[in-house]
Amino acid sequence: MESNSTAHVLINYYGYNPSIALAAIAIAIYFVLSVLIIVQCLYYKQFYFMEIVMAGILECAGYGVRIASAKQTDNLSLFMAARIIILIPITLLHLGWFSILTKVMERIKMNFRIRTMHIRLALIVTSVLQVVGSIRLGNDPTSHSAKNLIVIGLALSLVVYVISLLYSMFVYKNYMGYRTNCTNDDLSWRYIFIGLFVSVILLTIRSVYRIVAFERSVTNEAVFYCLETLLALLILLTWAIFHPGRYNPITYEHGNTPKDNDVEMK
Repeated sequence: MESNSTAHVLINYYGYNPSIALAAIAIAIYFVLSVLIIVQCLYYKQFYFMEIVMAGILECAGYGVRIASAKQTDNLSLFMAARIIILIPITLLHLGWFSILTKVMERIKMNFRIRTMHIRLALIVTSVLQVVGSIRLGNDPTSHSAKNLIVIGLALSLVVYVISLLYSMFVYKNYMGYRTNCTNDDLSWRYIFIGLFVSVILLTIRSVYRIVAFERSVTNEAVFYCLETLLALLILLTWAIFHPGRYNPITYEHGNTPKDNDVEMK
């Protein structure tokens, strides 16, 4: 009985002792950044990318569960809950990214249209694969099918991120051509592209980290906070700074006003 009890206590699904203090700091920063974005959404009356706000709130919940899990590192249910809840916000951040890119395309009147529903579905599928694989792997650590599900989900998400980066470059190229046909071009408009580029690059880096960490079974809290937590925080910080609602629309030439022809970014 005593040896069995001791063996149970020694179980640690993290492979290290998670820091409660770091998780609490992460919650505080996520909360502040989420509030900053929400306040700007209310002030500028721009609500089309609320997925980003939802991601920040869900991150707070995820790290709250991580704190509970840190106190019971042998509790598989808490460990899996923290892992899954922290996984979902990344998908929400990317969905919000696509909402912003789509509005930019509408704003510059691009004829080319991204099949957003297909991409959104692909993002959801990648998340489902990772969640299902993680749950199955938690129940059976030796399950090859569970590992394959996670790897496929991670690989597909990386492909989507790379495609997203190419999309943003393509849209920016069209924007530069669009500017030449406009007068009184507000240079601050291009800052939205800074947010788009920074976000998708960080998402791509995070995706690469997830693949490497899973394949090599990386169990290092410092690496987790640098390449998981910090990257998500930087994405939220990016949109807190380069909030689309802050920038004035471009006016048209030929005497047309934004009121006449503008597609509002709302």
